Amino acid sequence: MQSHEEKLHKMMIQSKINDTKDVMRRKATEIDKVKLESKIQQQAMHARARAVDSAVGSAAETNRLVDPPGSKTVETTSSDTSAEAGAKVADSTANARAVASGSGMPQKSLAGPKKGMQLGGKPKTNQFLESLRAEGESVEPDFEPMRSSVPEPAPAPAMPTESVSLVIEEKLNVSLNRNGGLEQMELQGNMLLEVRNEDDALIRVMTKAGANSGFQFKTHPNIDKGLHANEGVLGLKDPNRPFPCGSALGVLKWRFTTKDESQLPISINCWPTINGGETAVSIEYEATDAMDLQHVVISVPCPPCRDPPVVNSCDGEFRFDARHGVMEWNIELIDSSNRSGSMEFIIPVANTDAFFPIDVNFSSTQTFCDIDITSIARTTDGAPVTFACKKMMLSDSYQVV
Repeated sequence: MQSHEEKLHKMMIQSKINDTKDVMRRKATEIDKVKLESKIQQQAMHARARAVDSAVGSAAETNRLVDPPGSKTVETTSSDTSAEAGAKVADSTANARAVASGSGMPQKSLAGPKKGMQLGGKPKTNQFLESLRAEGESVEPDFEPMRSSVPEPAPAPAMPTESVSLVIEEKLNVSLNRNGGLEQMELQGNMLLEVRNEDDALIRVMTKAGANSGFQFKTHPNIDKGLHANEGVLGLKDPNRPFPCGSALGVLKWRFTTKDESQLPISINCWPTINGGETAVSIEYEATDAMDLQHVVISVPCPPCRDPPVVNSCDGEFRFDARHGVMEWNIELIDSSNRSGSMEFIIPVANTDAFFPIDVNFSSTQTFCDIDITSIARTTDGAPVTFACKKMMLSDSYQVV
């Protein structure tokens, strides 16, 4: 049976694993986008080189046809860079046009090729894309611009405004007999008080309790037992002594034991039946009307088998944990709409003892102990103090054996 702390620990580990997977997926997407952009750059470079080579060949042919005898011809070599070749092509084209029009020898361009580092220029990628667009090529990328992989910071949780916080928590331990009957039920409760504001550390807590028949209460050694027994007030023996600030203090405990089945929040029946070469496992639950249960998980152990069990019917959801050999029946909420439910699955023939013990986990915002906080006041002037109170009941160990 897993404790509440172990469950929280496993949830934290699973959350870290999920975060790592998300980061890996984002990194893989970024790598794919970089590869695609690099491919576009290479295609642009090849297209530009082909365009320059074509222009150079055309200009050389023009010069050969129109240059008069003795005129200097323009030649390009493979050692010329793309920028220099482009400049010479421009000069050659100008010379050819000047001679053909009879305007005489061409004038040299006053503006030479730019050299050195240019600040504020467009990125090379944009230059390549623009050159391709100028030639009529469609080079629009089919992906969105890359976004920052740094996640936005989560909003800070709202700070509590109450001066005092109280938690009423109960843990339930139950052992049910598979053939029917309650073997043992034990309930342990605790009230924790935490003062957040030092100015409100000198206080008394007024409570309201029901009959609570069969409950045994015990106050903290520093709490005035007589004041609590006679007036239902939780206060320190020394009224001039403040409660500790910034740390939770257990001020009241209680315990309850019974073998009365009517006190159970939920009862479980399991009927494994062997029929030929298979075993049909029928499970049903029945919950009390006095309490709503959240996050109910009924875990039935299963013997080793090659194939997962076949579920014929299920009120709720199910999951088969093949690694641990456990069939989990999940009911998110049990309230007035579904106080009872059933599930049936088929598995290869097995000994009926293999399906026990059955573990049951659940929580509730209602408690067995009928106790509430009515108000909190300062001992100095009787002024009321703001407070918040949270109730919870957890199944610590709940089994059908």
